Amino acid sequence: MPEDKKIIFLGDGEFDGSEFLHIIDKSKHLFASRTAENRKMTAQSEVFAMRDLDVGNEEFFWVPEAVPVAGGLLSCSAVVWWNRDFKEPIYLLTNLEPIKEALYWYKKRFTIETFFSDQKSRGFHIHKSHIGKPERLERLLIAACMAYLFIIHFGIYAKLHGFHKTIHRTDRCDLSMFKLGQRFIDHLLGQAAKIPRMVQLELFNPAH
Repeated sequence: MPEDKKIIFLGDGEFDGSEFLHIIDKSKHLFASRTAENRKMTAQSEVFAMRDLDVGNEEFFWVPEAVPVAGGLLSCSAVVWWNRDFKEPIYLLTNLEPIKEALYWYKKRFTIETFFSDQKSRGFHIHKSHIGKPERLERLLIAACMAYLFIIHFGIYAKLHGFHKTIHRTDRCDLSMFKLGQRFIDHLLGQAAKIPRMVQLELFNPAH
């Protein structure tokens, strides 16, 4: 990563490993990662499980300088976050301060879940590439992201021009822009139709 850029890592429970988060912290980057309710932590010589944290009448509560019992050199804030939009509390480990900033950034994770699905199981299946070298994976991701933008553009075009009623439902649209774009492209190819000129101009005009 560029040395002059600050990275904020957002992860779900699969990425709460102490060693992994310590590497991010040691690299002077930031993280807000979800963790399990039974995760054991220690702070000021007291051991507690994340589920023991109680927000009381507030939206969140945190314990600074908490250390995972199951090892590592990681020291971070242990946070419980619960508001009326959540069915159950969310437990986080973060090195962001103030805590409200950690919550602000962690909310972004939910907005990119659809992108992950489109890149993986619902779209390009890049998780099945079995590529191990970072350089090769980087090139694959660049190509996949360019294709993603291309397909999203088709989805927006289909929505704006009413094609979604032809390729999906007439009463409502349940598809993401990515899936709508995929169907629209399939429709155009199946009908041997011309690619809309507006798409050609906006995507391929060197002036853009």
